[in-house]
Amino acid sequence: MTAPGERGQGGALAHALRNPLSSVKIALQSVNRDAPSPYANRARLALREVRKMERLLSALAECGSAPHMRPQVCDLGDLVVRCGEEISEELALRKASVNVRVRGQLAPVLCDAARVRPLLSQLLLETADRAQGRERFEVDVELSEAEGGMDLFLPLPAGMQGSAATTCADALSALLEPAGGRAEWTGAGGGGLTLCFPLASR
Repeated sequence: MTAPGERGQGGALAHALRNPLSSVKIALQSVNRDAPSPYANRARLALREVRKMERLLSALAECGSAPHMRPQVCDLGDLVVRCGEEISEELALRKASVNVRVRGQLAPVLCDAARVRPLLSQLLLETADRAQGRERFEVDVELSEAEGGMDLFLPLPAGMQGSAATTCADALSALLEPAGGRAEWTGAGGGGLTLCFPLASR
């Protein structure tokens, strides 16, 4: 997300942007609550984008707060569940839910959870945005064993490789690679994004 020499600047910029963004959020919440329906609907859409910016700024601040990773032993299933809980309100607005499928045996992984969570949460929402026009939609997250790690697969189609989805994937790749993990896109037609987390016992 930022080059090594720019991490401190990126964190400072993120913190500087939070206050005006919070003011915009409060104003939009007021419009959403008190305005007539057409304006409230527009405010609701704007609030969705503000929350996206808040998560990306949180990730930027975390990545810029220190030059080194802070890996810890992590349960990947619990991490996904917690991300889903943190964005439960926005998932409900999209009439979407997170469904975790496990193939094989889950093993503890190394993960800088504080930095990974806002990025993974946004990727879950990017996937849920495919629910537009549907009554219900499940974000299928697949966890499986891989050589030397655990894979987390998200069904993000090729057309979503852009904007926030690509930004989050690139930032996650930068967090995972120093510990031996990776993030990679697979092709269209059943493709998506695979995040490989290194095993804690490796």
